[in-house]
Amino acid sequence: MAMKRRLVIAVTLIITIAFLKPLIGQIIIQGVQQFGSSNFVGAVTGTDGATADIVAFQRGTNAQALRIYNTFTDASNFERALVGWSGNVFNILVSAAGSGASRSITIGTDSSSSGSFSIQTSGTTRWQVNGSSGNLLATTDNSTDVGAVGATRPRTVYVGTSIVVPIVATNTSSVLTITTNVIAPVGSVHHVGAGLIKTITVPSACTPTCTINIVPDAAFTYDGTGNVVLPAGGGTAVINRLMTFTWDAAKWTPSY
Repeated sequence: MAMKRRLVIAVTLIITIAFLKPLIGQIIIQGVQQFGSSNFVGAVTGTDGATADIVAFQRGTNAQALRIYNTFTDASNFERALVGWSGNVFNILVSAAGSGASRSITIGTDSSSSGSFSIQTSGTTRWQVNGSSGNLLATTDNSTDVGAVGATRPRTVYVGTSIVVPIVATNTSSVLTITTNVIAPVGSVHHVGAGLIKTITVPSACTPTCTINIVPDAAFTYDGTGNVVLPAGGGTAVINRLMTFTWDAAKWTPSY
């Protein structure tokens, strides 16, 4: 009886595959597949050259994809996930149309697993989200960057407590010229020569507050007619004595 059930299932599967193949391409079933209480033993090796225990979707050079629906009314009203190839890029996406709502996507491990989540390129794991702490870690110490010099940079990084680094560097020009009583810093450290400073342009990244460091190359002066706070003793820089200007969302306050 058991052998008879296996034979019926096998014949049914073959007929189903023969019917679907012209519609969805080629289906290759590898290894042992479970159907109810019976087992159907599929092909050990598929025509795609894969080894056993692999399910493959392929039709020549045609890109393949799998759509998994959350809701479906018709071709214009649905919520679905897409896993597959498009434009030689492999995608994992969620989409919606018509009455379908926008849904979120989660990639990771559930509460039953404390395993880590990794991001890999060129066969090497670059980043890892630790399964226990949730910390984002570079897999190899001191070897992977975020952004690049002058391009593809993140805009703003928000942290709740502190940033711990051995040194803070700036890749912008460190020399500022006082033009019509204005300087326009673009980094955290600058040199400034002679002149009168009335206004310091607030960098776009200075939100809501920030600090810049000025190294006086000359005894420049500053007053309180612009957006700089004038100390009681007047505003004159001392050559090579570092000055710190702190922006409080209204005025720059100098360290001396």
